[in-house]
Amino acid sequence: MEIYIILAILLLLLSFISLLSIKIDKVSAVFVFFILVFFSSLRYDVGIDYMHYRDLYFNPDSSSFDNIEPLYKLFLYTLRYLNLDPQLQFIITSVLIESLFTYNVFKYSKYKTFTLSMFFLLPPLYLTTFNLIRQSISVMIFFVAFRFLVNRDFIKFFSFMSLSILIHKTAIIAIASYFLLQSTVITIFSSFCIAILSENIIKYLIELKYISPIYTSDLFDKKPNIILSMLIIALWSFNNLFVNKHDYYKLANNGLFFAFILSIIPVFTNLPAETFLRLTMYFTIFIPLLLDFIVTKIKDYRIKFIFFLLFLSVGFTYFIYTIIFKGHTYKLVPYKTFFSLGGF
Repeated sequence: MEIYIILAILLLLLSFISLLSIKIDKVSAVFVFFILVFFSSLRYDVGIDYMHYRDLYFNPDSSSFDNIEPLYKLFLYTLRYLNLDPQLQFIITSVLIESLFTYNVFKYSKYKTFTLSMFFLLPPLYLTTFNLIRQSISVMIFFVAFRFLVNRDFIKFFSFMSLSILIHKTAIIAIASYFLLQSTVITIFSSFCIAILSENIIKYLIELKYISPIYTSDLFDKKPNIILSMLIIALWSFNNLFVNKHDYYKLANNGLFFAFILSIIPVFTNLPAETFLRLTMYFTIFIPLLLDFIVTKIKDYRIKFIFFLLFLSVGFTYFIYTIIFKGHTYKLVPYKTFFSLGGF
């Protein structure tokens, strides 16, 4: 556990140091990128899915292997054919996930170290990639392809998302967002329609075998959904003060409202909480960029620094609370040592 806290403090310090100049910020951001890749790729038996993915490598004839998407199957078959170490599965996927996220950060973020640090400090983002590996790759592909949604370039967007859906089936919700996020009005209207029809939509997806029938019953605590939904709607409301004239961030913020609806649906229905929390990942991934955009838009340097400090403080507090108090109880928090030589 201590290694996570040390890393959080380090990223906090780097975020403030990076304010000295643009050049320092870029160098610092590259350093943070390598740290994130290092921690993720060299983990051993960390996260609920680690052993499951190792088993997929060693047991391609298992029923679990049959349920994964074709592109990831091809990836595992390639590793096995080349007789490569199973840990390479985690190294390659970690490099891919962090690279896609960092690419977009360098493309759109002004305060790059700050944005990467917020990605790490918000547990539903970085720590979740330790667990939901295939979906995390799918989310990052959507994150990069989002600019094609903004530019209404359907062919390029659909090409990226076709790749994404071959890695994880939940990408179907990201493909639908091409039509659902066109404007704030359409997003709000379509979100409430989906909320009303959600039970029938889930049943339809089960029939198509896009999701497992196990999701027809709720096995998970809904408290995280309530907390997440309140945080998202508060951030969405605040962001509306800044994003109106910027298509990219306006549509990304519309995605937050859509995520709010997805997270709140299980609270008022018998639908599974974890399923909808997973779907919100496609839109909550934009939170670090949106926070960076808010800081960038504030002209007064004193107020800018206050918001910079506020966001980092909230993120740091949230991270420390999650690691210390949820590490033993919340299944998506990787509590063990971040790596082990036993993994090689």
